[in-house]
Amino acid sequence: HDMSGKSNYFFDCEEFLKYLNSKTNEEIEEETAIITQETTVSLTAISNWKHLVKSKLSIARIEALRDKGVNITVLTDTDVENLCTKVNYDNSTPNAKRVFNMLISDDNEKLKLCITNENKDTPLVKYMTEVLKVKNYVNYLPGRSVDLSMLCDLAKTLNAKYKKSGIVEGLKALVGLGLVEAFSIIKTKDSQYKTEQISSEDIAVDKEIIYKLSIEGCAEYIKSDD
Repeated sequence: HDMSGKSNYFFDCEEFLKYLNSKTNEEIEEETAIITQETTVSLTAISNWKHLVKSKLSIARIEALRDKGVNITVLTDTDVENLCTKVNYDNSTPNAKRVFNMLISDDNEKLKLCITNENKDTPLVKYMTEVLKVKNYVNYLPGRSVDLSMLCDLAKTLNAKYKKSGIVEGLKALVGLGLVEAFSIIKTKDSQYKTEQISSEDIAVDKEIIYKLSIEGCAEYIKSDD
């Protein structure tokens, strides 16, 4: 949990990125306006939002957007607590719990994505730049996509016992539970990019798959009865 006393909420940050990167600054300013606060949002603030700088994000502004019909699922701190408790009691594998814990951590430098010449052709970066229109870098928040190599790098810093195959097994279980989405990115005939969902039985170590904690799936999971 976040120790700085800020509330610990999750929201669909990729829907938020899609929204931010498809609107003008004026539109963003207007649509995220909160009655009780000054309406202007600085360009620096918008830039921080586009890079998912958690300390600069405001749940009130995200909810203002949601009230205007932007499809952003939000989980409050209570939801997040219930989610963690439920996953903890779930009898899915220890692997699933480990991977889930990696994906819900939001102070994670290891999962920050900097776009470089070396990684610009990877499926994850193609998705970030072509579909979400991310520029330069984007921080990690629960609900932002990662690939297997990022999770393996993070696992190395956490515990030597984390094996790549175990992480993949954990991801499979989480996709099966609806907590994680797995997809690939495909270039269409007209050189656009689109995503294609991958089911848990099609997940394999050697496939280029993008994974993200599904905020919507998490919301469903909390509601579902065991």
